[in-house]
Amino acid sequence: MNKGKKTIMLTCALWSAGMLSAQTPKKDNYTNFTDTTFSISNVEVVGGHIKAPQALSRMRVSLAKLPLSISYLDAKQLTTRGILTMNEAARFLPGINIRTTYGGFDQLSIRGFDYSPISVDGMRDERSTINSYPLSDLSDVERIEVLRGPASVLQGHSAVGGALNITRHTPDGRKRLETNLSLGSWNYRRTTFLMGGKLLGTTNYVASINWSNSDGWRNTGNKRFKTYAALGGKIDKSEWQLRGSFHRDYYGTEIGLPPTLRTTVYNTDGSVYLQPWQVQPRIARENRYNSVSDFMYNTSWNVSGKYVYNFTPRMRLTEHLSYSKDDINYFSTEELSYRTSDKPIYPYYTMSGTKKQYIDMDSVMYTYPLRFSHMAYTFQNQIGLDGDFHTGSIKHNYAAGYAFSYMRRTSFSGYNIGKDVVGTALTAPVSVENPRPMGYMDTRFSRATPRRTFTHGIYAQNLMEFNKQWQVLAALRYDFYHYETSSTDALDGKRKFKDPGKDKYNKTKAGALTYRLGAVYSPIEGTQFYASIANSYFPYQQFYNLRNIYIDDAGKEFIPDPGKDYFKPRTGWQAEIGARTSVNKWLTAQASVYYIKQNNILKTLGEREEIVDGKATKRSIIGQVGTIDSKGLELELTATPLPNLYLTAGYSFTMAEYGKIQSNPILPLDAATGDFLNYIPKHKWYSLGNFNVRKGALKGLDLRYSITFTDKMYRNYKENIAYDAYTLVNVGASYTLRNKVMLALDVNNLFNTKYYAQSLGSQLVPSAPTSLLFSISYKM
Repeated sequence: MNKGKKTIMLTCALWSAGMLSAQTPKKDNYTNFTDTTFSISNVEVVGGHIKAPQALSRMRVSLAKLPLSISYLDAKQLTTRGILTMNEAARFLPGINIRTTYGGFDQLSIRGFDYSPISVDGMRDERSTINSYPLSDLSDVERIEVLRGPASVLQGHSAVGGALNITRHTPDGRKRLETNLSLGSWNYRRTTFLMGGKLLGTTNYVASINWSNSDGWRNTGNKRFKTYAALGGKIDKSEWQLRGSFHRDYYGTEIGLPPTLRTTVYNTDGSVYLQPWQVQPRIARENRYNSVSDFMYNTSWNVSGKYVYNFTPRMRLTEHLSYSKDDINYFSTEELSYRTSDKPIYPYYTMSGTKKQYIDMDSVMYTYPLRFSHMAYTFQNQIGLDGDFHTGSIKHNYAAGYAFSYMRRTSFSGYNIGKDVVGTALTAPVSVENPRPMGYMDTRFSRATPRRTFTHGIYAQNLMEFNKQWQVLAALRYDFYHYETSSTDALDGKRKFKDPGKDKYNKTKAGALTYRLGAVYSPIEGTQFYASIANSYFPYQQFYNLRNIYIDDAGKEFIPDPGKDYFKPRTGWQAEIGARTSVNKWLTAQASVYYIKQNNILKTLGEREEIVDGKATKRSIIGQVGTIDSKGLELELTATPLPNLYLTAGYSFTMAEYGKIQSNPILPLDAATGDFLNYIPKHKWYSLGNFNVRKGALKGLDLRYSITFTDKMYRNYKENIAYDAYTLVNVGASYTLRNKVMLALDVNNLFNTKYYAQSLGSQLVPSAPTSLLFSISYKM
């Protein structure tokens, strides 16, 4: 019997151990729906994590009893430091990284694994596990939680390295009135308004609106608008919430600087002009090379409803529905290219063997503009039963339920130059030193790719409290995954198409049983040691292609059966141990070490020439023979040595690399072993602090700082191409007047660090230099 089956059987046995002889429940403290999952008013902070129930765990128990690694940022931390995007928030969450491309598309990785799921109010955004996409601002956010480690048993497919949840403001009845007006560098302007309280009877409300506009240091001209409202209340044993949001964001897109080259560039006299991968020294970092025709709009709205019925103080039923529509409309010039010639008509050249190729390094051309749009409609439903009971002296905290998600996502594209994309800008050179894009481009759509994704999940968890020192968690989940896609012509060049019919869709299915088994030991009050083992699965969206040769996970060649799951899902497991402690309420800390193993990784093994339809054709060899190993360490520390001094720090070490490949007839077993995964920093740390003056003439003055370090990140490990490590220092000060008006000034990137953290291919995007932000706010 293999290790996975043994673990699943042990989990089942532990989960059901106390269920056979349930006795009369003992009375215990109980907190209701409002003040647990969605409110931080009663949250106690332990290190960088919450000592209260979490949305990600699906259980109404404190983190002190759970063998999980969870960190969070709350609304106060976000607003105090002017954090309004997930990219900025990620700097203060160990083990996670957000990579931005094209000026607005974000992709989350946790513990080295991309496409980690993002949820809003406990509902997954299914787009996050498929591709990168724009993340809206955080103006309506109450709390950000990160669960690190495989979370498929809690969050379903693709939660390989962990999961992130965004909890929006809750209609909890608190009387609230908050306003903010901010002005900053590059003509940055933002205004935010939030209010909440009691509406009628037992009905509470909260609502917010945010608007921002900025030229941007590279003249992207980004604009954001977002509004959010929620109602909620309690009637007898029933509790309910209704939420709705809308945002419309504009991005100028970002293609970066002219490309760096993999070869040395020479002047005509033979002297070296550029080393491989070097940015031209005469290019100003603020230069923008996008066409005036470039744009991206992201429009989205969402409505959700949640109903809770408390059968008893120890048992409740929760029904949660959500519907969202998201529209991404994008066009960007994207690829920049230098003109080349075999004749000496340009003042620079590169070497191709013994032959010179002359190159124009003074201007670039738009060679591959990209036009696409994604329209996604998502419906989700979750129903769950949770509570607690006793068998003898053992307390059982249980949660069980069913989760359904359906997403219909249609992608429209227009990639054919001269047909889908036309205009004078395609033939107009753009100066490298003084870019002034000439002409315009018009676009149309030619293809439509409809996709449908169905997921069903059934889960059950049992946290057994044997005594104050020992708790054991056993959890199981079964998921069924169905994905289908087709392709057809777009109608009239617009975002319209005729559905090709059921028979024209390629389909794939996958199912998986996942588990988590863990224990917590508390030798003294305020200190816990925990250990856990969990697994995950990641379904593929691959379909048969006649030009490919397929190798299965046993290393044997096979011919896929159309319509079936011919590539098994990526599977893997994690072992983790950790500790949390709180010393005299002024020092708290948590630490964890982990090892994650992923199997069934698809790899391109090479090519083989064969006869296809009577013609000699090179066929790519695709094999499910790869593995990934990720191991690391995460630390978080919070100290309040003085009542008015708050300090916190965090560190993560992540070693994510490709392991040995499985036996196959194509590549040797040690091929690619030890190659680091791209875009994952090995080391990452932060430190931040606040000092508040509470007495004397300077009463109301608050001083703050933050320091973040991000290690080198490979863009292409095999070619040793990487973003260099960098450190950012931000400082700020605010003063609160007696009328609760606060004046604040923040300096970001204090030492004007020059670094790169984005790119489009070999086109690097410079990050922002030193900037100022002044704000005036009021909070009742």
